Amino acid sequence: MRKLILNIFAVNVVVAVAALALASPSNAQYVITEIIDSTGDGTNFYLGGEYTDTAVDAAGNVYVTSESSNNAFKITPSGVITQIIDSTGDGTNPLEEAWGIAVDAAENVYVTGYWPSHNAFKITPSGVITQIIDSTGDGTNTLDEPEAIAVDAAGNVYVTGWGSNNAFKITPSGVITQIIDSTGDGTNLLEGPYGVAVDASGNVYISAGNSDNAFKIQPVPSPVPALANQGLVILGASLFCVVLWVARRQRSASG
Repeated sequence: MRKLILNIFAVNVVVAVAALALASPSNAQYVITEIIDSTGDGTNFYLGGEYTDTAVDAAGNVYVTSESSNNAFKITPSGVITQIIDSTGDGTNPLEEAWGIAVDAAENVYVTGYWPSHNAFKITPSGVITQIIDSTGDGTNTLDEPEAIAVDAAGNVYVTGWGSNNAFKITPSGVITQIIDSTGDGTNLLEGPYGVAVDASGNVYISAGNSDNAFKIQPVPSPVPALANQGLVILGASLFCVVLWVARRQRSASG
């Protein structure tokens, strides 16, 4: 009888646990909080469009772009919301359809303007806004409909051009270089580049929405100039001559 009671109790416990699991939402292990809505910072509107992007820095500040309201916001861990850029861009170059967003270790924020401004901006923590690339690209290869943006530990910025089927690297000093175009790796095409990411070694990764693929772009070490090689040979020969001279002097002194 005691064994029967224990078995009934065990069955009831299992049934109760199962019922509790079924009654609980699947996301019960997470705390979910809305951090911004369409009212933005209370003055400037946000989430006016379908396409937005989000980034977060090491301090827990969140950055969000809005494609339709042409702006971006910063949300601190305590919930303070501040608009960091709007449609006026840097005051000379407008920001239209704010799309991709990234932030570096120094809390500089980078935002792309998809269309028709075809550009990207850097926003410093003090609020200084600078356009870092526009539709002219690197001066030879154009940038059309920039979407994704990423930044590495050295402060190099990477931007994809959806319409121009390419991507650019922008150094902290402002040197702009196209790092991939529609030819992809020479065999597989790059069409409609969308996402971009960069790792600690400086390898860049780009996904393409129209060609349904992704690429890895590895930095190639600069070759040692021929003149430097010749210098090393001359230095080595000079050191050998010095060693030989010292050895001969030592033999003469001992003889």
